[in-house]
Amino acid sequence: MGWSLSTSHIAVSGAGAAHPIKGGQRLAFGALCPKKGKGAGLVLPYCDTGAMNEHLKEIAQAVDPGAYAVLILDQAAWHTTPKLKVPRNITLNGKRFSAKMKLAAVQRLLRGESLEALSRELNAPAHRLSDWRPRADRGRERAKGA
Repeated sequence: MGWSLSTSHIAVSGAGAAHPIKGGQRLAFGALCPKKGKGAGLVLPYCDTGAMNEHLKEIAQAVDPGAYAVLILDQAAWHTTPKLKVPRNITLNGKRFSAKMKLAAVQRLLRGESLEALSRELNAPAHRLSDWRPRADRGRERAKGA
């Protein structure tokens, strides 16, 4: 979640700008685990890829050993950039892949790349990558018949 903070009020912010907030405002980055009643958060004067990487580190440290965090995100540039350093115990959910990107991932798997490594690189759950292969196969079959 993202919040814009000032000395007089707290307001929920939408997709914030990737530059310092004017007027002394700060952005609060937060993640919650309702089941455990735990959270992790930071208050920063900016919202960009660097801030998101710091937030991911903070969340990763708060996740119990052996547990896994799944973050549901919007399509803000700092949520989808390949420059994110996503810890092993976090999956980012919300990234959209074009048909071309899915096909490229399937081709890499067919060439023998590790499903786990590709999943980490693309910030996509392994089960999602596995689901793309049958779809690619059906698409190839339809193309052959056309």
